[in-house]
Amino acid sequence: QPLASYAAAAKNTGALGLPAQAGGKVEGWLMPSTYEFPDKATAKTQLTMMIKETVNTLTKLGVPKDQWQKTIVLASLVEAEAKLDVDRPKIARVFLNRVETQGGGTYGLLQSDAAVSYGAKRRALFPTKAELADASNPYNTRIHPGWPPGPISNPGAASIKGAAQPAAGNWFYFVAVNPITGETRYAETLDEHNRNVALLDAYCREKPKDCGL
Repeated sequence: QPLASYAAAAKNTGALGLPAQAGGKVEGWLMPSTYEFPDKATAKTQLTMMIKETVNTLTKLGVPKDQWQKTIVLASLVEAEAKLDVDRPKIARVFLNRVETQGGGTYGLLQSDAAVSYGAKRRALFPTKAELADASNPYNTRIHPGWPPGPISNPGAASIKGAAQPAAGNWFYFVAVNPITGETRYAETLDEHNRNVALLDAYCREKPKDCGL
């Protein structure tokens, strides 16, 4: 199917079975998976199946319907930030702790670089200084507290599960100290986090290409 047919089908979200709380936007609801479509499956049919798979996953996990969109937003952040399945529920907990805790040094700010890059319409491991300072970007979670206005990716089942069943922990920070393996460190304090960031900085100095530098 040509791309235009998918764009056209995505505009009529009511016909796709998209839940009303998604606000008419399919972003976040197109489950990445392996599908077997009929030979002449239309764009509408394919998008409908992908959305249905996301709905089925939320239902199987027992997520209350009024929490679906929030769960998808959180799962999309997890999808963008995590490389290993073991980290998905932990990263979900970090974001929840940040939003749900008053003060605490993070002041409700998610500080997700992936969200900043999404709003800047540029996929990058590290946003530029200008992008980080751009308050006109509603997805700039470095500046705007709380959840972004919508999902930043289409999360898979593992990320949705991580968001629906977050780990227990008091972490406020995480950083992937190895962009290739995905090894991630967690911290409760900024000092501890800064020590972890120093590990990433050292890695990137040694292997700048791995860090997109």
